[in-house]
Formats: sequence, C-alpha cells, structure tokens
Amino acid sequence: MMIGRQEETYIDVVPLRGGYRPKRLKSKQLYLLQGLPQVGPMLAKRLMAHFKSVSKIMNASIDELTEVDGIGRVSATKIREVLDTECT
Repeated sequence: MMIGRQEETYIDVVPLRGGYRPKRLKSKQLYLLQGLPQVGPMLAKRLMAHFKSVSKIMNASIDELTEVDGIGRVSATKIREVLDTECT
C-alpha cells in the first residue's frame, strides 16, 4: 500500500542528472546546454561561442540554431521542441 502511494507521488518527478556538479558559471552554462537534445560538450561550446549567452540560445529560432556548425535542421527542431513545449 505504501509503495503504491510513493509511486503516485513521484510519477511526474524528473530525475536529476547525477554525478558531476559544475561550480563555475561557464561550466554551469555548458552543463545546462548539454541537457538539450543532440547537444554534447563540443556543441555546447560552439553554441556559446556563436550566441554569447544562454538566454540568446534559448530564444534562437530554428534558422538561427542551424547557423552553428554541427546543428542541422532536425537537431534544431528537436531543441526548439523541448524549449517551446509547455508543461501541464
């Protein structure tokens, strides 16, 4: 009975990425970007170099995202989908 209640309570909780916890601002920004679909460490660095801030990346259109080397239309669409989807 208790296990059933625990499962109900935590069904909508997204698990945090374990392990590494960045301390410096630049590392935190790159870590955040790596949570986006199709974005690894190198692509996160390219995004920051191109846009200069996380805020600009988050507000970039699909066309703007595809200007970054390594991001095609499919990857840009997946990134925008994650950023544009409302939580319910």
